[in-house]
Amino acid sequence: MAGSEFVYALPEEIKQGLTTDVYFTRTRRILERYGLLNAVVHAEVTVSGLPDGYKWAIFAG
Repeated sequence: MAGSEFVYALPEEIKQGLTTDVYFTRTRRILERYGLLNAVVHAEVTVSGLPDGYKWAIFAG
C-alpha cells in the first residue's frame, strides 16, 4: 500500500485546538448558508444509567 487510508490528528494538535471533526466544519457552513449561525437552540440530554458508584453527573460542552 502506497500510503495510509486514514488521516488522523496527533494528540498535540487536538490539545492545541488545531484540528476538528469534519462534522463541525460542515455544520457551520450549512448554518451560515441559511443564516442560522447565531440561532438560539435547546437540547434535552438523558442517560439510561451512570457508571458504578456514581449517583449524578454533569453534562457540559
